[in-house]
Amino acid sequence: MKSSFNIITIFLCFISYQSFAEQQASINNTEITFSSENPDLIGIEFPKIILKDIETKIKIILNNPEQIKLYEDKEIKIFFNEKLIKLKVRNGIACFDYKFTSKEKITIKIDNFIYSKSVNPIPLWLSILPPLLAILIALLFREVYTALFIGILSGTSVIYFYQEQSIFIAFFKGLFAVVDTYILQAMNDASHLSIIIFSMLIGATVILITSNGGMKGVVNKLSKYANTAKSGQLVTWLLGIIIFFDDYANTLVVGNTMRPITDRLKISREKLSYLVDSTAAPVAAIAFVTTWIGAELGYIENAISNIAPIRESEGVFSIFISSLQYSFYPIFTLIFIFILIMKSRDYGPMLRAEKKARTSEMASDIPVKSKDEEFEVIEAVKEAKPRWFNAVIPIAFIVFTTIIGLFYSGFCACKEKLCSLSVISDDSSFITIWNNLQFLHNTPDSFFEKLGTVI
Repeated sequence: MKSSFNIITIFLCFISYQSFAEQQASINNTEITFSSENPDLIGIEFPKIILKDIETKIKIILNNPEQIKLYEDKEIKIFFNEKLIKLKVRNGIACFDYKFTSKEKITIKIDNFIYSKSVNPIPLWLSILPPLLAILIALLFREVYTALFIGILSGTSVIYFYQEQSIFIAFFKGLFAVVDTYILQAMNDASHLSIIIFSMLIGATVILITSNGGMKGVVNKLSKYANTAKSGQLVTWLLGIIIFFDDYANTLVVGNTMRPITDRLKISREKLSYLVDSTAAPVAAIAFVTTWIGAELGYIENAISNIAPIRESEGVFSIFISSLQYSFYPIFTLIFIFILIMKSRDYGPMLRAEKKARTSEMASDIPVKSKDEEFEVIEAVKEAKPRWFNAVIPIAFIVFTTIIGLFYSGFCACKEKLCSLSVISDDSSFITIWNNLQFLHNTPDSFFEKLGTVI
């Protein structure tokens, strides 16, 4: 339970770095003319974070349905800092970009409506301050929670400092915003919650296969092949590639499975962590069916929208397959780890940790009690017999259901889109849906292209 809580806490702090939301414009649907007497008629929306020398999107929002209908798909004239700009209205919104190079007061005038605002853009180099502080504090004090919190706090303080121009007000506003704005928004994100739930389920599975003797059975089986430091590291590397479908599952399963074996073989915990980390994400990034692929295909689809005339004959999945030959980091990392294991080479602090592990009982400077106290509750019950299949069957079930879930959820989404395009009907068969998948992204009519569309 403590381990699951730690994972959730670290994850929430991490994703809060990415939760800077834009300000919401107020809406009032009662006025129908542009005038200073009707200040709520038009909403002027700025991003909450405005960076220096970076294009900032400014939105002009029409708040009255009748006014929206009148101006829809037509141009409106505005004066921005006394300069005439013609903007086209779409869905009641007109946008234009402006680059702030220094602190300035801007004025937007539409007929008799006048809006003014002082803007102090944040220098771009300050964007490295939060992660830099978090990394430095984590390295200096070896404590993750405080490091992540201070990193987030520094980011929120910088934002409010450039809005309020008072370090004290900015600090206190930033302190409260860490919890009531960014962590709260991170918790309200469906993708973040799905990762947390998935990780908790994987953690529960690890506890289950440990309690039923399955983990010990796997250890006994692997011990026949992992009887030296080199073979123990090689087995860890192989398991890291076999558990390919998700990096979180890879870390939890491989790490907990190999920990007793690597401790017995006097492989340092540092080396075990390095091996697990260097196989989890790389293999998930290049395998054909993983929880990463959906996100990767989404990024590719968004990117090729700007170069569609060049790659119009190819589908998203085809481009992904073609791009694998350029996935230098994942491929080279997996090869590099294999070479390090076979050559028995280590460098710097890792070499010192390995030397210490070979000559002592523990693989780290952390005391035995504090290092293992989180694992004391994860032990096989006395009545459980060490059977390897008690661990293999649940893990295989997770792999199978994850892959099936990817296909099922993707297929349902494809069906909804095809129905919305009136290509098929709600009662269409599986074959009919499959035969019409190429209409979604104008992809070639091939098995792998359709498979990529579903994923």
